[in-house]
Amino acid sequence: MKLVIRTSSVGYRGNDRLDITVQSGSELGKHFAPSWDMVRGVKSGKMSWEEYQWIYLGNLRLTWNSNREVFREVFRMEQVTLVCYCRSDETCHRRLLKETLIKIGSKYGIEVVDGGELSPHPQSPKPVVKASVKPPSIKNWFSNMIPLDEPIRLRGIKYPTVENFYQAMKADKSEVEIHQRVAGMNPFEAKQYGKIIKLRPDWEEVKIGVMEYALRIKFASGNTWYRKLMKTSSEIVEWNTWHDKFWGRCTCNKCRGEGENHLGRLLMQLRAEGECQELSRVNWNAVDECHSRMEQDDRVWNSYKPEPLVSLANAEESSNSPNWAEFDSLPNTEEAKLAWVHENFEDVNPYLEDEIRDDPGIVDSHTVQTYQARCSN
Repeated sequence: MKLVIRTSSVGYRGNDRLDITVQSGSELGKHFAPSWDMVRGVKSGKMSWEEYQWIYLGNLRLTWNSNREVFREVFRMEQVTLVCYCRSDETCHRRLLKETLIKIGSKYGIEVVDGGELSPHPQSPKPVVKASVKPPSIKNWFSNMIPLDEPIRLRGIKYPTVENFYQAMKADKSEVEIHQRVAGMNPFEAKQYGKIIKLRPDWEEVKIGVMEYALRIKFASGNTWYRKLMKTSSEIVEWNTWHDKFWGRCTCNKCRGEGENHLGRLLMQLRAEGECQELSRVNWNAVDECHSRMEQDDRVWNSYKPEPLVSLANAEESSNSPNWAEFDSLPNTEEAKLAWVHENFEDVNPYLEDEIRDDPGIVDSHTVQTYQARCSN
């Protein structure tokens, strides 16, 4: 077994790219990302590089002790390029992660080669990998990470997203401190923290019911997300590449689209109920009834040929929404992109301004939406 590890900035587009940033990291990459508080702290100067290193390496140790499978997934690769938004790897967590992986490999007899730092430009060498067709993923307003119209309230605690609520419910109801802590995290941190929570004894039996409860609040009749859901008509599938065959379907070369797709089924069930105007009264705890309704809905349980999901742009109802296509067509200059965001937003996230000034070429409409969604946090 041999692994070649390289590093680069986020502009690198090779097939072995692994984004390890909190902003745009992949499902695997986010396990190795620093928190938003760490990013803000080091950018503002409130946290020194020495403090940043100490906290980040401590987080890696925590992940190694609680979820070694994510490390094994990296070691199963032949080549990987770790990328983040820092221009240089001298003061960047990608270098710290590379050095840590090399040390772990040495300890466990895995040959790990330091491939150095790569230029992010298109002419960078790209490894030859097996081609695979990747269906569309649940993005934007389907995501459990997106803030809700109104937070989920349970036992006096407010949860800003479906993800925060779902992860907190893994703990026993008596663990109020854990519930409050998870409710106060951003959804990416909540998902990572959920991996080390001591699961309540009945978690496997109730987790679908927990997810349904949260989705019913998010997609309640009349709110923003309900209207967007009702504009869709094709099958909804949570496609992924990280072997989650319970909530979605995995498209890796080994799994080849296998999965139960419970998240997609729940969303389609809510859509079917909306079409029949059957949302007036719901017994939130009736998980068995939910399963019975899903079995009766042929559209949910039958196999479908995957079709592209309706995009956020096509589903957008408000005529006052920014023209994202216009932004993506702008020249890759600091002046043009800063002018556009200030023209379209009253309050601009200062970290978005920093990204544009650092490297305007890598800031696209998705980056702007991600930063502005967190502007109020």
